[in-house]
Amino acid sequence: MASSDETIYILPELRFGGIQIFALDMAYHQVNLGNKVKIFSIGKNTLVLNRYSIKKKEALKKVIFLTNIFKIYAYLLKSLILMRTINIHTQGHLLTYFGIFSCFKNFKMVHTIQNQAEYEVGKKRRIIHSFYFNKMSVLTVSNSKEIAKSFSSYYGFDSMYTIMNGIDFDNLAISEIEPEVLKGNDNHVSLLTIGSFGHHKNQKMLIESFIAINDPNCSLYVIGKNYDNYLDTKYLENIKKYSIYFLGEVNNSMEYMDKCDIFCMSSRNEGLPLVLMEAKLKNMIVVTTDTGGSKEIIDKNDFLVNLGDVDGYTKALEKSIKNFRKKPIKPLNANSANFFKIQRCFDEYLDVWK
Repeated sequence: MASSDETIYILPELRFGGIQIFALDMAYHQVNLGNKVKIFSIGKNTLVLNRYSIKKKEALKKVIFLTNIFKIYAYLLKSLILMRTINIHTQGHLLTYFGIFSCFKNFKMVHTIQNQAEYEVGKKRRIIHSFYFNKMSVLTVSNSKEIAKSFSSYYGFDSMYTIMNGIDFDNLAISEIEPEVLKGNDNHVSLLTIGSFGHHKNQKMLIESFIAINDPNCSLYVIGKNYDNYLDTKYLENIKKYSIYFLGEVNNSMEYMDKCDIFCMSSRNEGLPLVLMEAKLKNMIVVTTDTGGSKEIIDKNDFLVNLGDVDGYTKALEKSIKNFRKKPIKPLNANSANFFKIQRCFDEYLDVWK
C-alpha cells in the first residue's frame, strides 16, 4: 500500500450487494494490517454487516461512518488544508461527486468498475467519468476481463488495470438452517438462486425453466428482496405448487449453499458476480447466463447459457441435474480456492496504490 495517512472507501448504503461486500472485505483486510481506514456510507442501511462474524462486524463498525455527500466533501477539504495524504476508493456512480479530488496531489483515487460500463453510469454520467479517467488522475480497475472489454467499448479507451474481485470466506456469520426447510430423499436435487429480485436479475426466466423441467424430485430455493414488487403476490402464490420456495432476504445465504446442490443465475447484466465465487468455493454446480465476468469464474462442470435463451437455460438445468445425480463433483483444488479469496485481490491492488 502506498504511504498515506489513511484509505477511504466511499459507498452507497450498506445493503447486501457486490460493491458493498467487496469494499468491506478489502477494508477489513487493511484493518487487520493496522492501516487507518474509513468507510463513508451514504445512507442508513447496514444490513450487509449481518453477513459477517461478530469479530469482523465489530471491527468494521468502528470504521464505518453513515453520512452524506456534503459531509464527505467537508472531510476531504479539511484533509486538503491539513495536507494529509489519502487513498480514495470509489465505485459506481459516486465517482461523479468525488472524482474532482483526484486533481490534488495528496489524494490518490482508484475507481473499481464493478459492472458493465453502460449500466454502471449511464449516458448522463458518461462524459463526467470519461473526463476523470482520461484527463485527471483517477486510476481505473476493471473487476474482470469482460468488464474491461465493456469499459473499452463504452469509453473508447482501456481501463488501466484488470483485477478479479475476491471474497473473505473466513469471517462469515455461522448459523443453522432449520432442518425442515430443505427436504428430500437421496435422489432429490436442490437448486438455489440468490440476488435482489428485479428485471436485471431476471429470476422469472429461471423460474419458468424450472417449471418446464417438471422434475418431482427437485426443489428451487429463491433468496432475495423483492424490490418494486418484481414478483407480485399472485405470481408467487401461483408457483408455490411447483416446489419453489421464496425465502426473502436472509443473513445466512452461504448456509444454503452448503445444503443445496446446483446454483442458478439468470441475470441480464452483471459485473463479476461474487455469489458465483461463493458457489464455486462451496463446490456447487453452476448454471448461469453469459453476462459480465461469469465465464471467468465457472469451470468444466458448469453451464453457460446465452442471454435470453429460455430453451437453452431449461436444457442446461436438465443436464446439470442429470450430471449431479450421475457422479459426484470433485473437490475444488486449493489453487482455485485461493484465487477467489480476498488476499489475492488485495495483493494485486497493492500494485495499483504504489
